Amino acid sequence: MFILDSIMQLQKPLVIYNSWERIVFIINEFFPKKKSSDNFPPSFEQYFKSKNEEFKLNAEYLNNDFLWFYNRINEEHKFLGNLRHPLIHYNKSRETKGMRSAKFSKDFRSLKSLDIIIQQYEYEINFLKEELTNVDLGLMKSLNLIESWSILENKIP
Repeated sequence: MFILDSIMQLQKPLVIYNSWERIVFIINEFFPKKKSSDNFPPSFEQYFKSKNEEFKLNAEYLNNDFLWFYNRINEEHKFLGNLRHPLIHYNKSRETKGMRSAKFSKDFRSLKSLDIIIQQYEYEINFLKEELTNVDLGLMKSLNLIESWSILENKIP
């Protein structure tokens, strides 16, 4: 049971990361990063950094919902990306690197305290649990964002 639970816990970063990318996909459908036929869905970071630059000239669009997303880039989203990366990259060489198991292997070989490794793992699990709640909040904020930007777009001068 422990192994199955561990596998399920390790998959959370991938699912949560994809949820954030889908939220951006939805927002991008209403307010594209670039208005052209080759408007490929941008990443979370690309979208909000691009819109932040675009909206510097029109601060009305930089509302609390937008800033909530934008402020996640360098903290939560970066940490989540670091958890996600080892899950989707596999290594075929004899040297374990880049994979989640490699991190644990390296930690054990570096004689890190088992208590420290367990604390790090528990921190990651608690972070992921919070992220599940944040994805739900992000969905609500994305709808608010789309609605508020739509109102601004449809204002009659």
